[in-house]
Amino acid sequence: MLSRLSLGLTFCLASLVACTSATGPGASGDDTPGAAVAAEPAAPLSSTEIAAIMQQPKISADQLTALLGGRVPATAGQICSNLFQPCDANIDAPLTACGGFVGPCGAHGTQQVQPLRFLCIPDTTGVGKCTALQNGDAHAASCIVPTDGKSCSTGFTDVPVCNYSSTCDVSADQTQHFLSGGTCSNEQCINQTQTNPVTGTCTRDTAGNRCSESEIPPDQLPCQRPTVPLCSVSHVCGCLLGAQ
Repeated sequence: MLSRLSLGLTFCLASLVACTSATGPGASGDDTPGAAVAAEPAAPLSSTEIAAIMQQPKISADQLTALLGGRVPATAGQICSNLFQPCDANIDAPLTACGGFVGPCGAHGTQQVQPLRFLCIPDTTGVGKCTALQNGDAHAASCIVPTDGKSCSTGFTDVPVCNYSSTCDVSADQTQHFLSGGTCSNEQCINQTQTNPVTGTCTRDTAGNRCSESEIPPDQLPCQRPTVPLCSVSHVCGCLLGAQ
């Protein structure tokens, strides 16, 4: 609860704002042709509204620089006259880096931001200074980091493949799709080159496995019962005895 002294100061400030709003260019009702037309004065704030503003968390100059870097408004910290009125545009100060992109060329993400507003607040001597205030709670906001021209080669793109030459083959080279040389354009990776390098070898046991009659030499066809197309121990498909 504000002390009686603070309430008194608040009332004086409210009175000052009301007086300031009622004076200035155009206040005298000058209707001389060519005279400038004054903007509609802002409605004076109540002592309760002023007290609420004075209790809002203020951002120091060092904190403002840490949050905004080179984006700190030129008016911040400067003397102002319209007490408790905006002295610059609102800004969302980033608290985290932009992230959560989809794919190597994704440019749209999210980040946590702290909304700030700039009001003309009197200092301890009563002089108005353009001051940064927290303008609500931090929240997630959309953000963009351009990726056009960025390298987007993704390397190996799928699981290795064993290139067996037949159903009964027991060894083969292992290959995998590899993409290289791409660049980002409109959030898409373009101009990539695909190769299929050998990345290893594969082995398996096929003896007794069912195979296709198309893999059996023509002179052995058709397989007569009780034979069926099966892989032999020598890794070839033939008409052999087995379950049908």
